[in-house]
Amino acid sequence: MITPHLDKVMFFFKAEPEGIIVAKDNDEIVGFVIVTVSMNALMKRIMKNGHFLKYMFKLMLGMYGFNIGIVGKIISAIFRLCRKSKNITENIVSDSIIWSLVVKAEKRKQGIGTELIKKACEYIHRQGISEIGIEVSPSNETAISVYKKCGFIKKGILQSNYGLIYMTKKLNDV
Repeated sequence: MITPHLDKVMFFFKAEPEGIIVAKDNDEIVGFVIVTVSMNALMKRIMKNGHFLKYMFKLMLGMYGFNIGIVGKIISAIFRLCRKSKNITENIVSDSIIWSLVVKAEKRKQGIGTELIKKACEYIHRQGISEIGIEVSPSNETAISVYKKCGFIKKGILQSNYGLIYMTKKLNDV
C-alpha cells in the first residue's frame, strides 16, 4: 500500500527539491524541514502537473487503504492548500511557507530544529524573498517557543485553518 505521506514528500521533492532540507547524524536522518518559495507557484504546479488529480485517483482506487481517517486527512490537506492560496491573495500570510518541520523525538532539544529553520530561512532569502511564514497549533508550546527563538513573531490566528497561529519572520537579517 502507498502512503499519502510519501506521496506528499515526493510531490514537494519534485516541485522544489531545494526546499527539502535534511539533518543527519552520521548516516541517520534525524530531522527535516519542507519549505516552498512561493505558495502561488506551488498551487499552479499542483494543477498544471496533475498532482491533485493523481492524488484523488489513488485515493478513489483505494491505494492508500480504506481508512476513513486517511481519507479525511487527505481531504483536509487539499482544503488547507486552497485556504492558504486564498489567504495569500488576501495578503494575510506570506507567500513562502515552512510546510513541515520534523525532528526525531530522541534528538530534540539539541538545536537541530533551530538549525533546520535557519537553513530554510537562508534558502528563502537567497531566492530574494523577504518574509517567511509558518502555521502552528496553539497547543504546541514547544514549537512556538522554537519559532520565537528563531525570530518568528505571531501575526495572527487563521480562523480558516482551525484557529492555527500564523507566525512570520522578516529575512533581511538572515
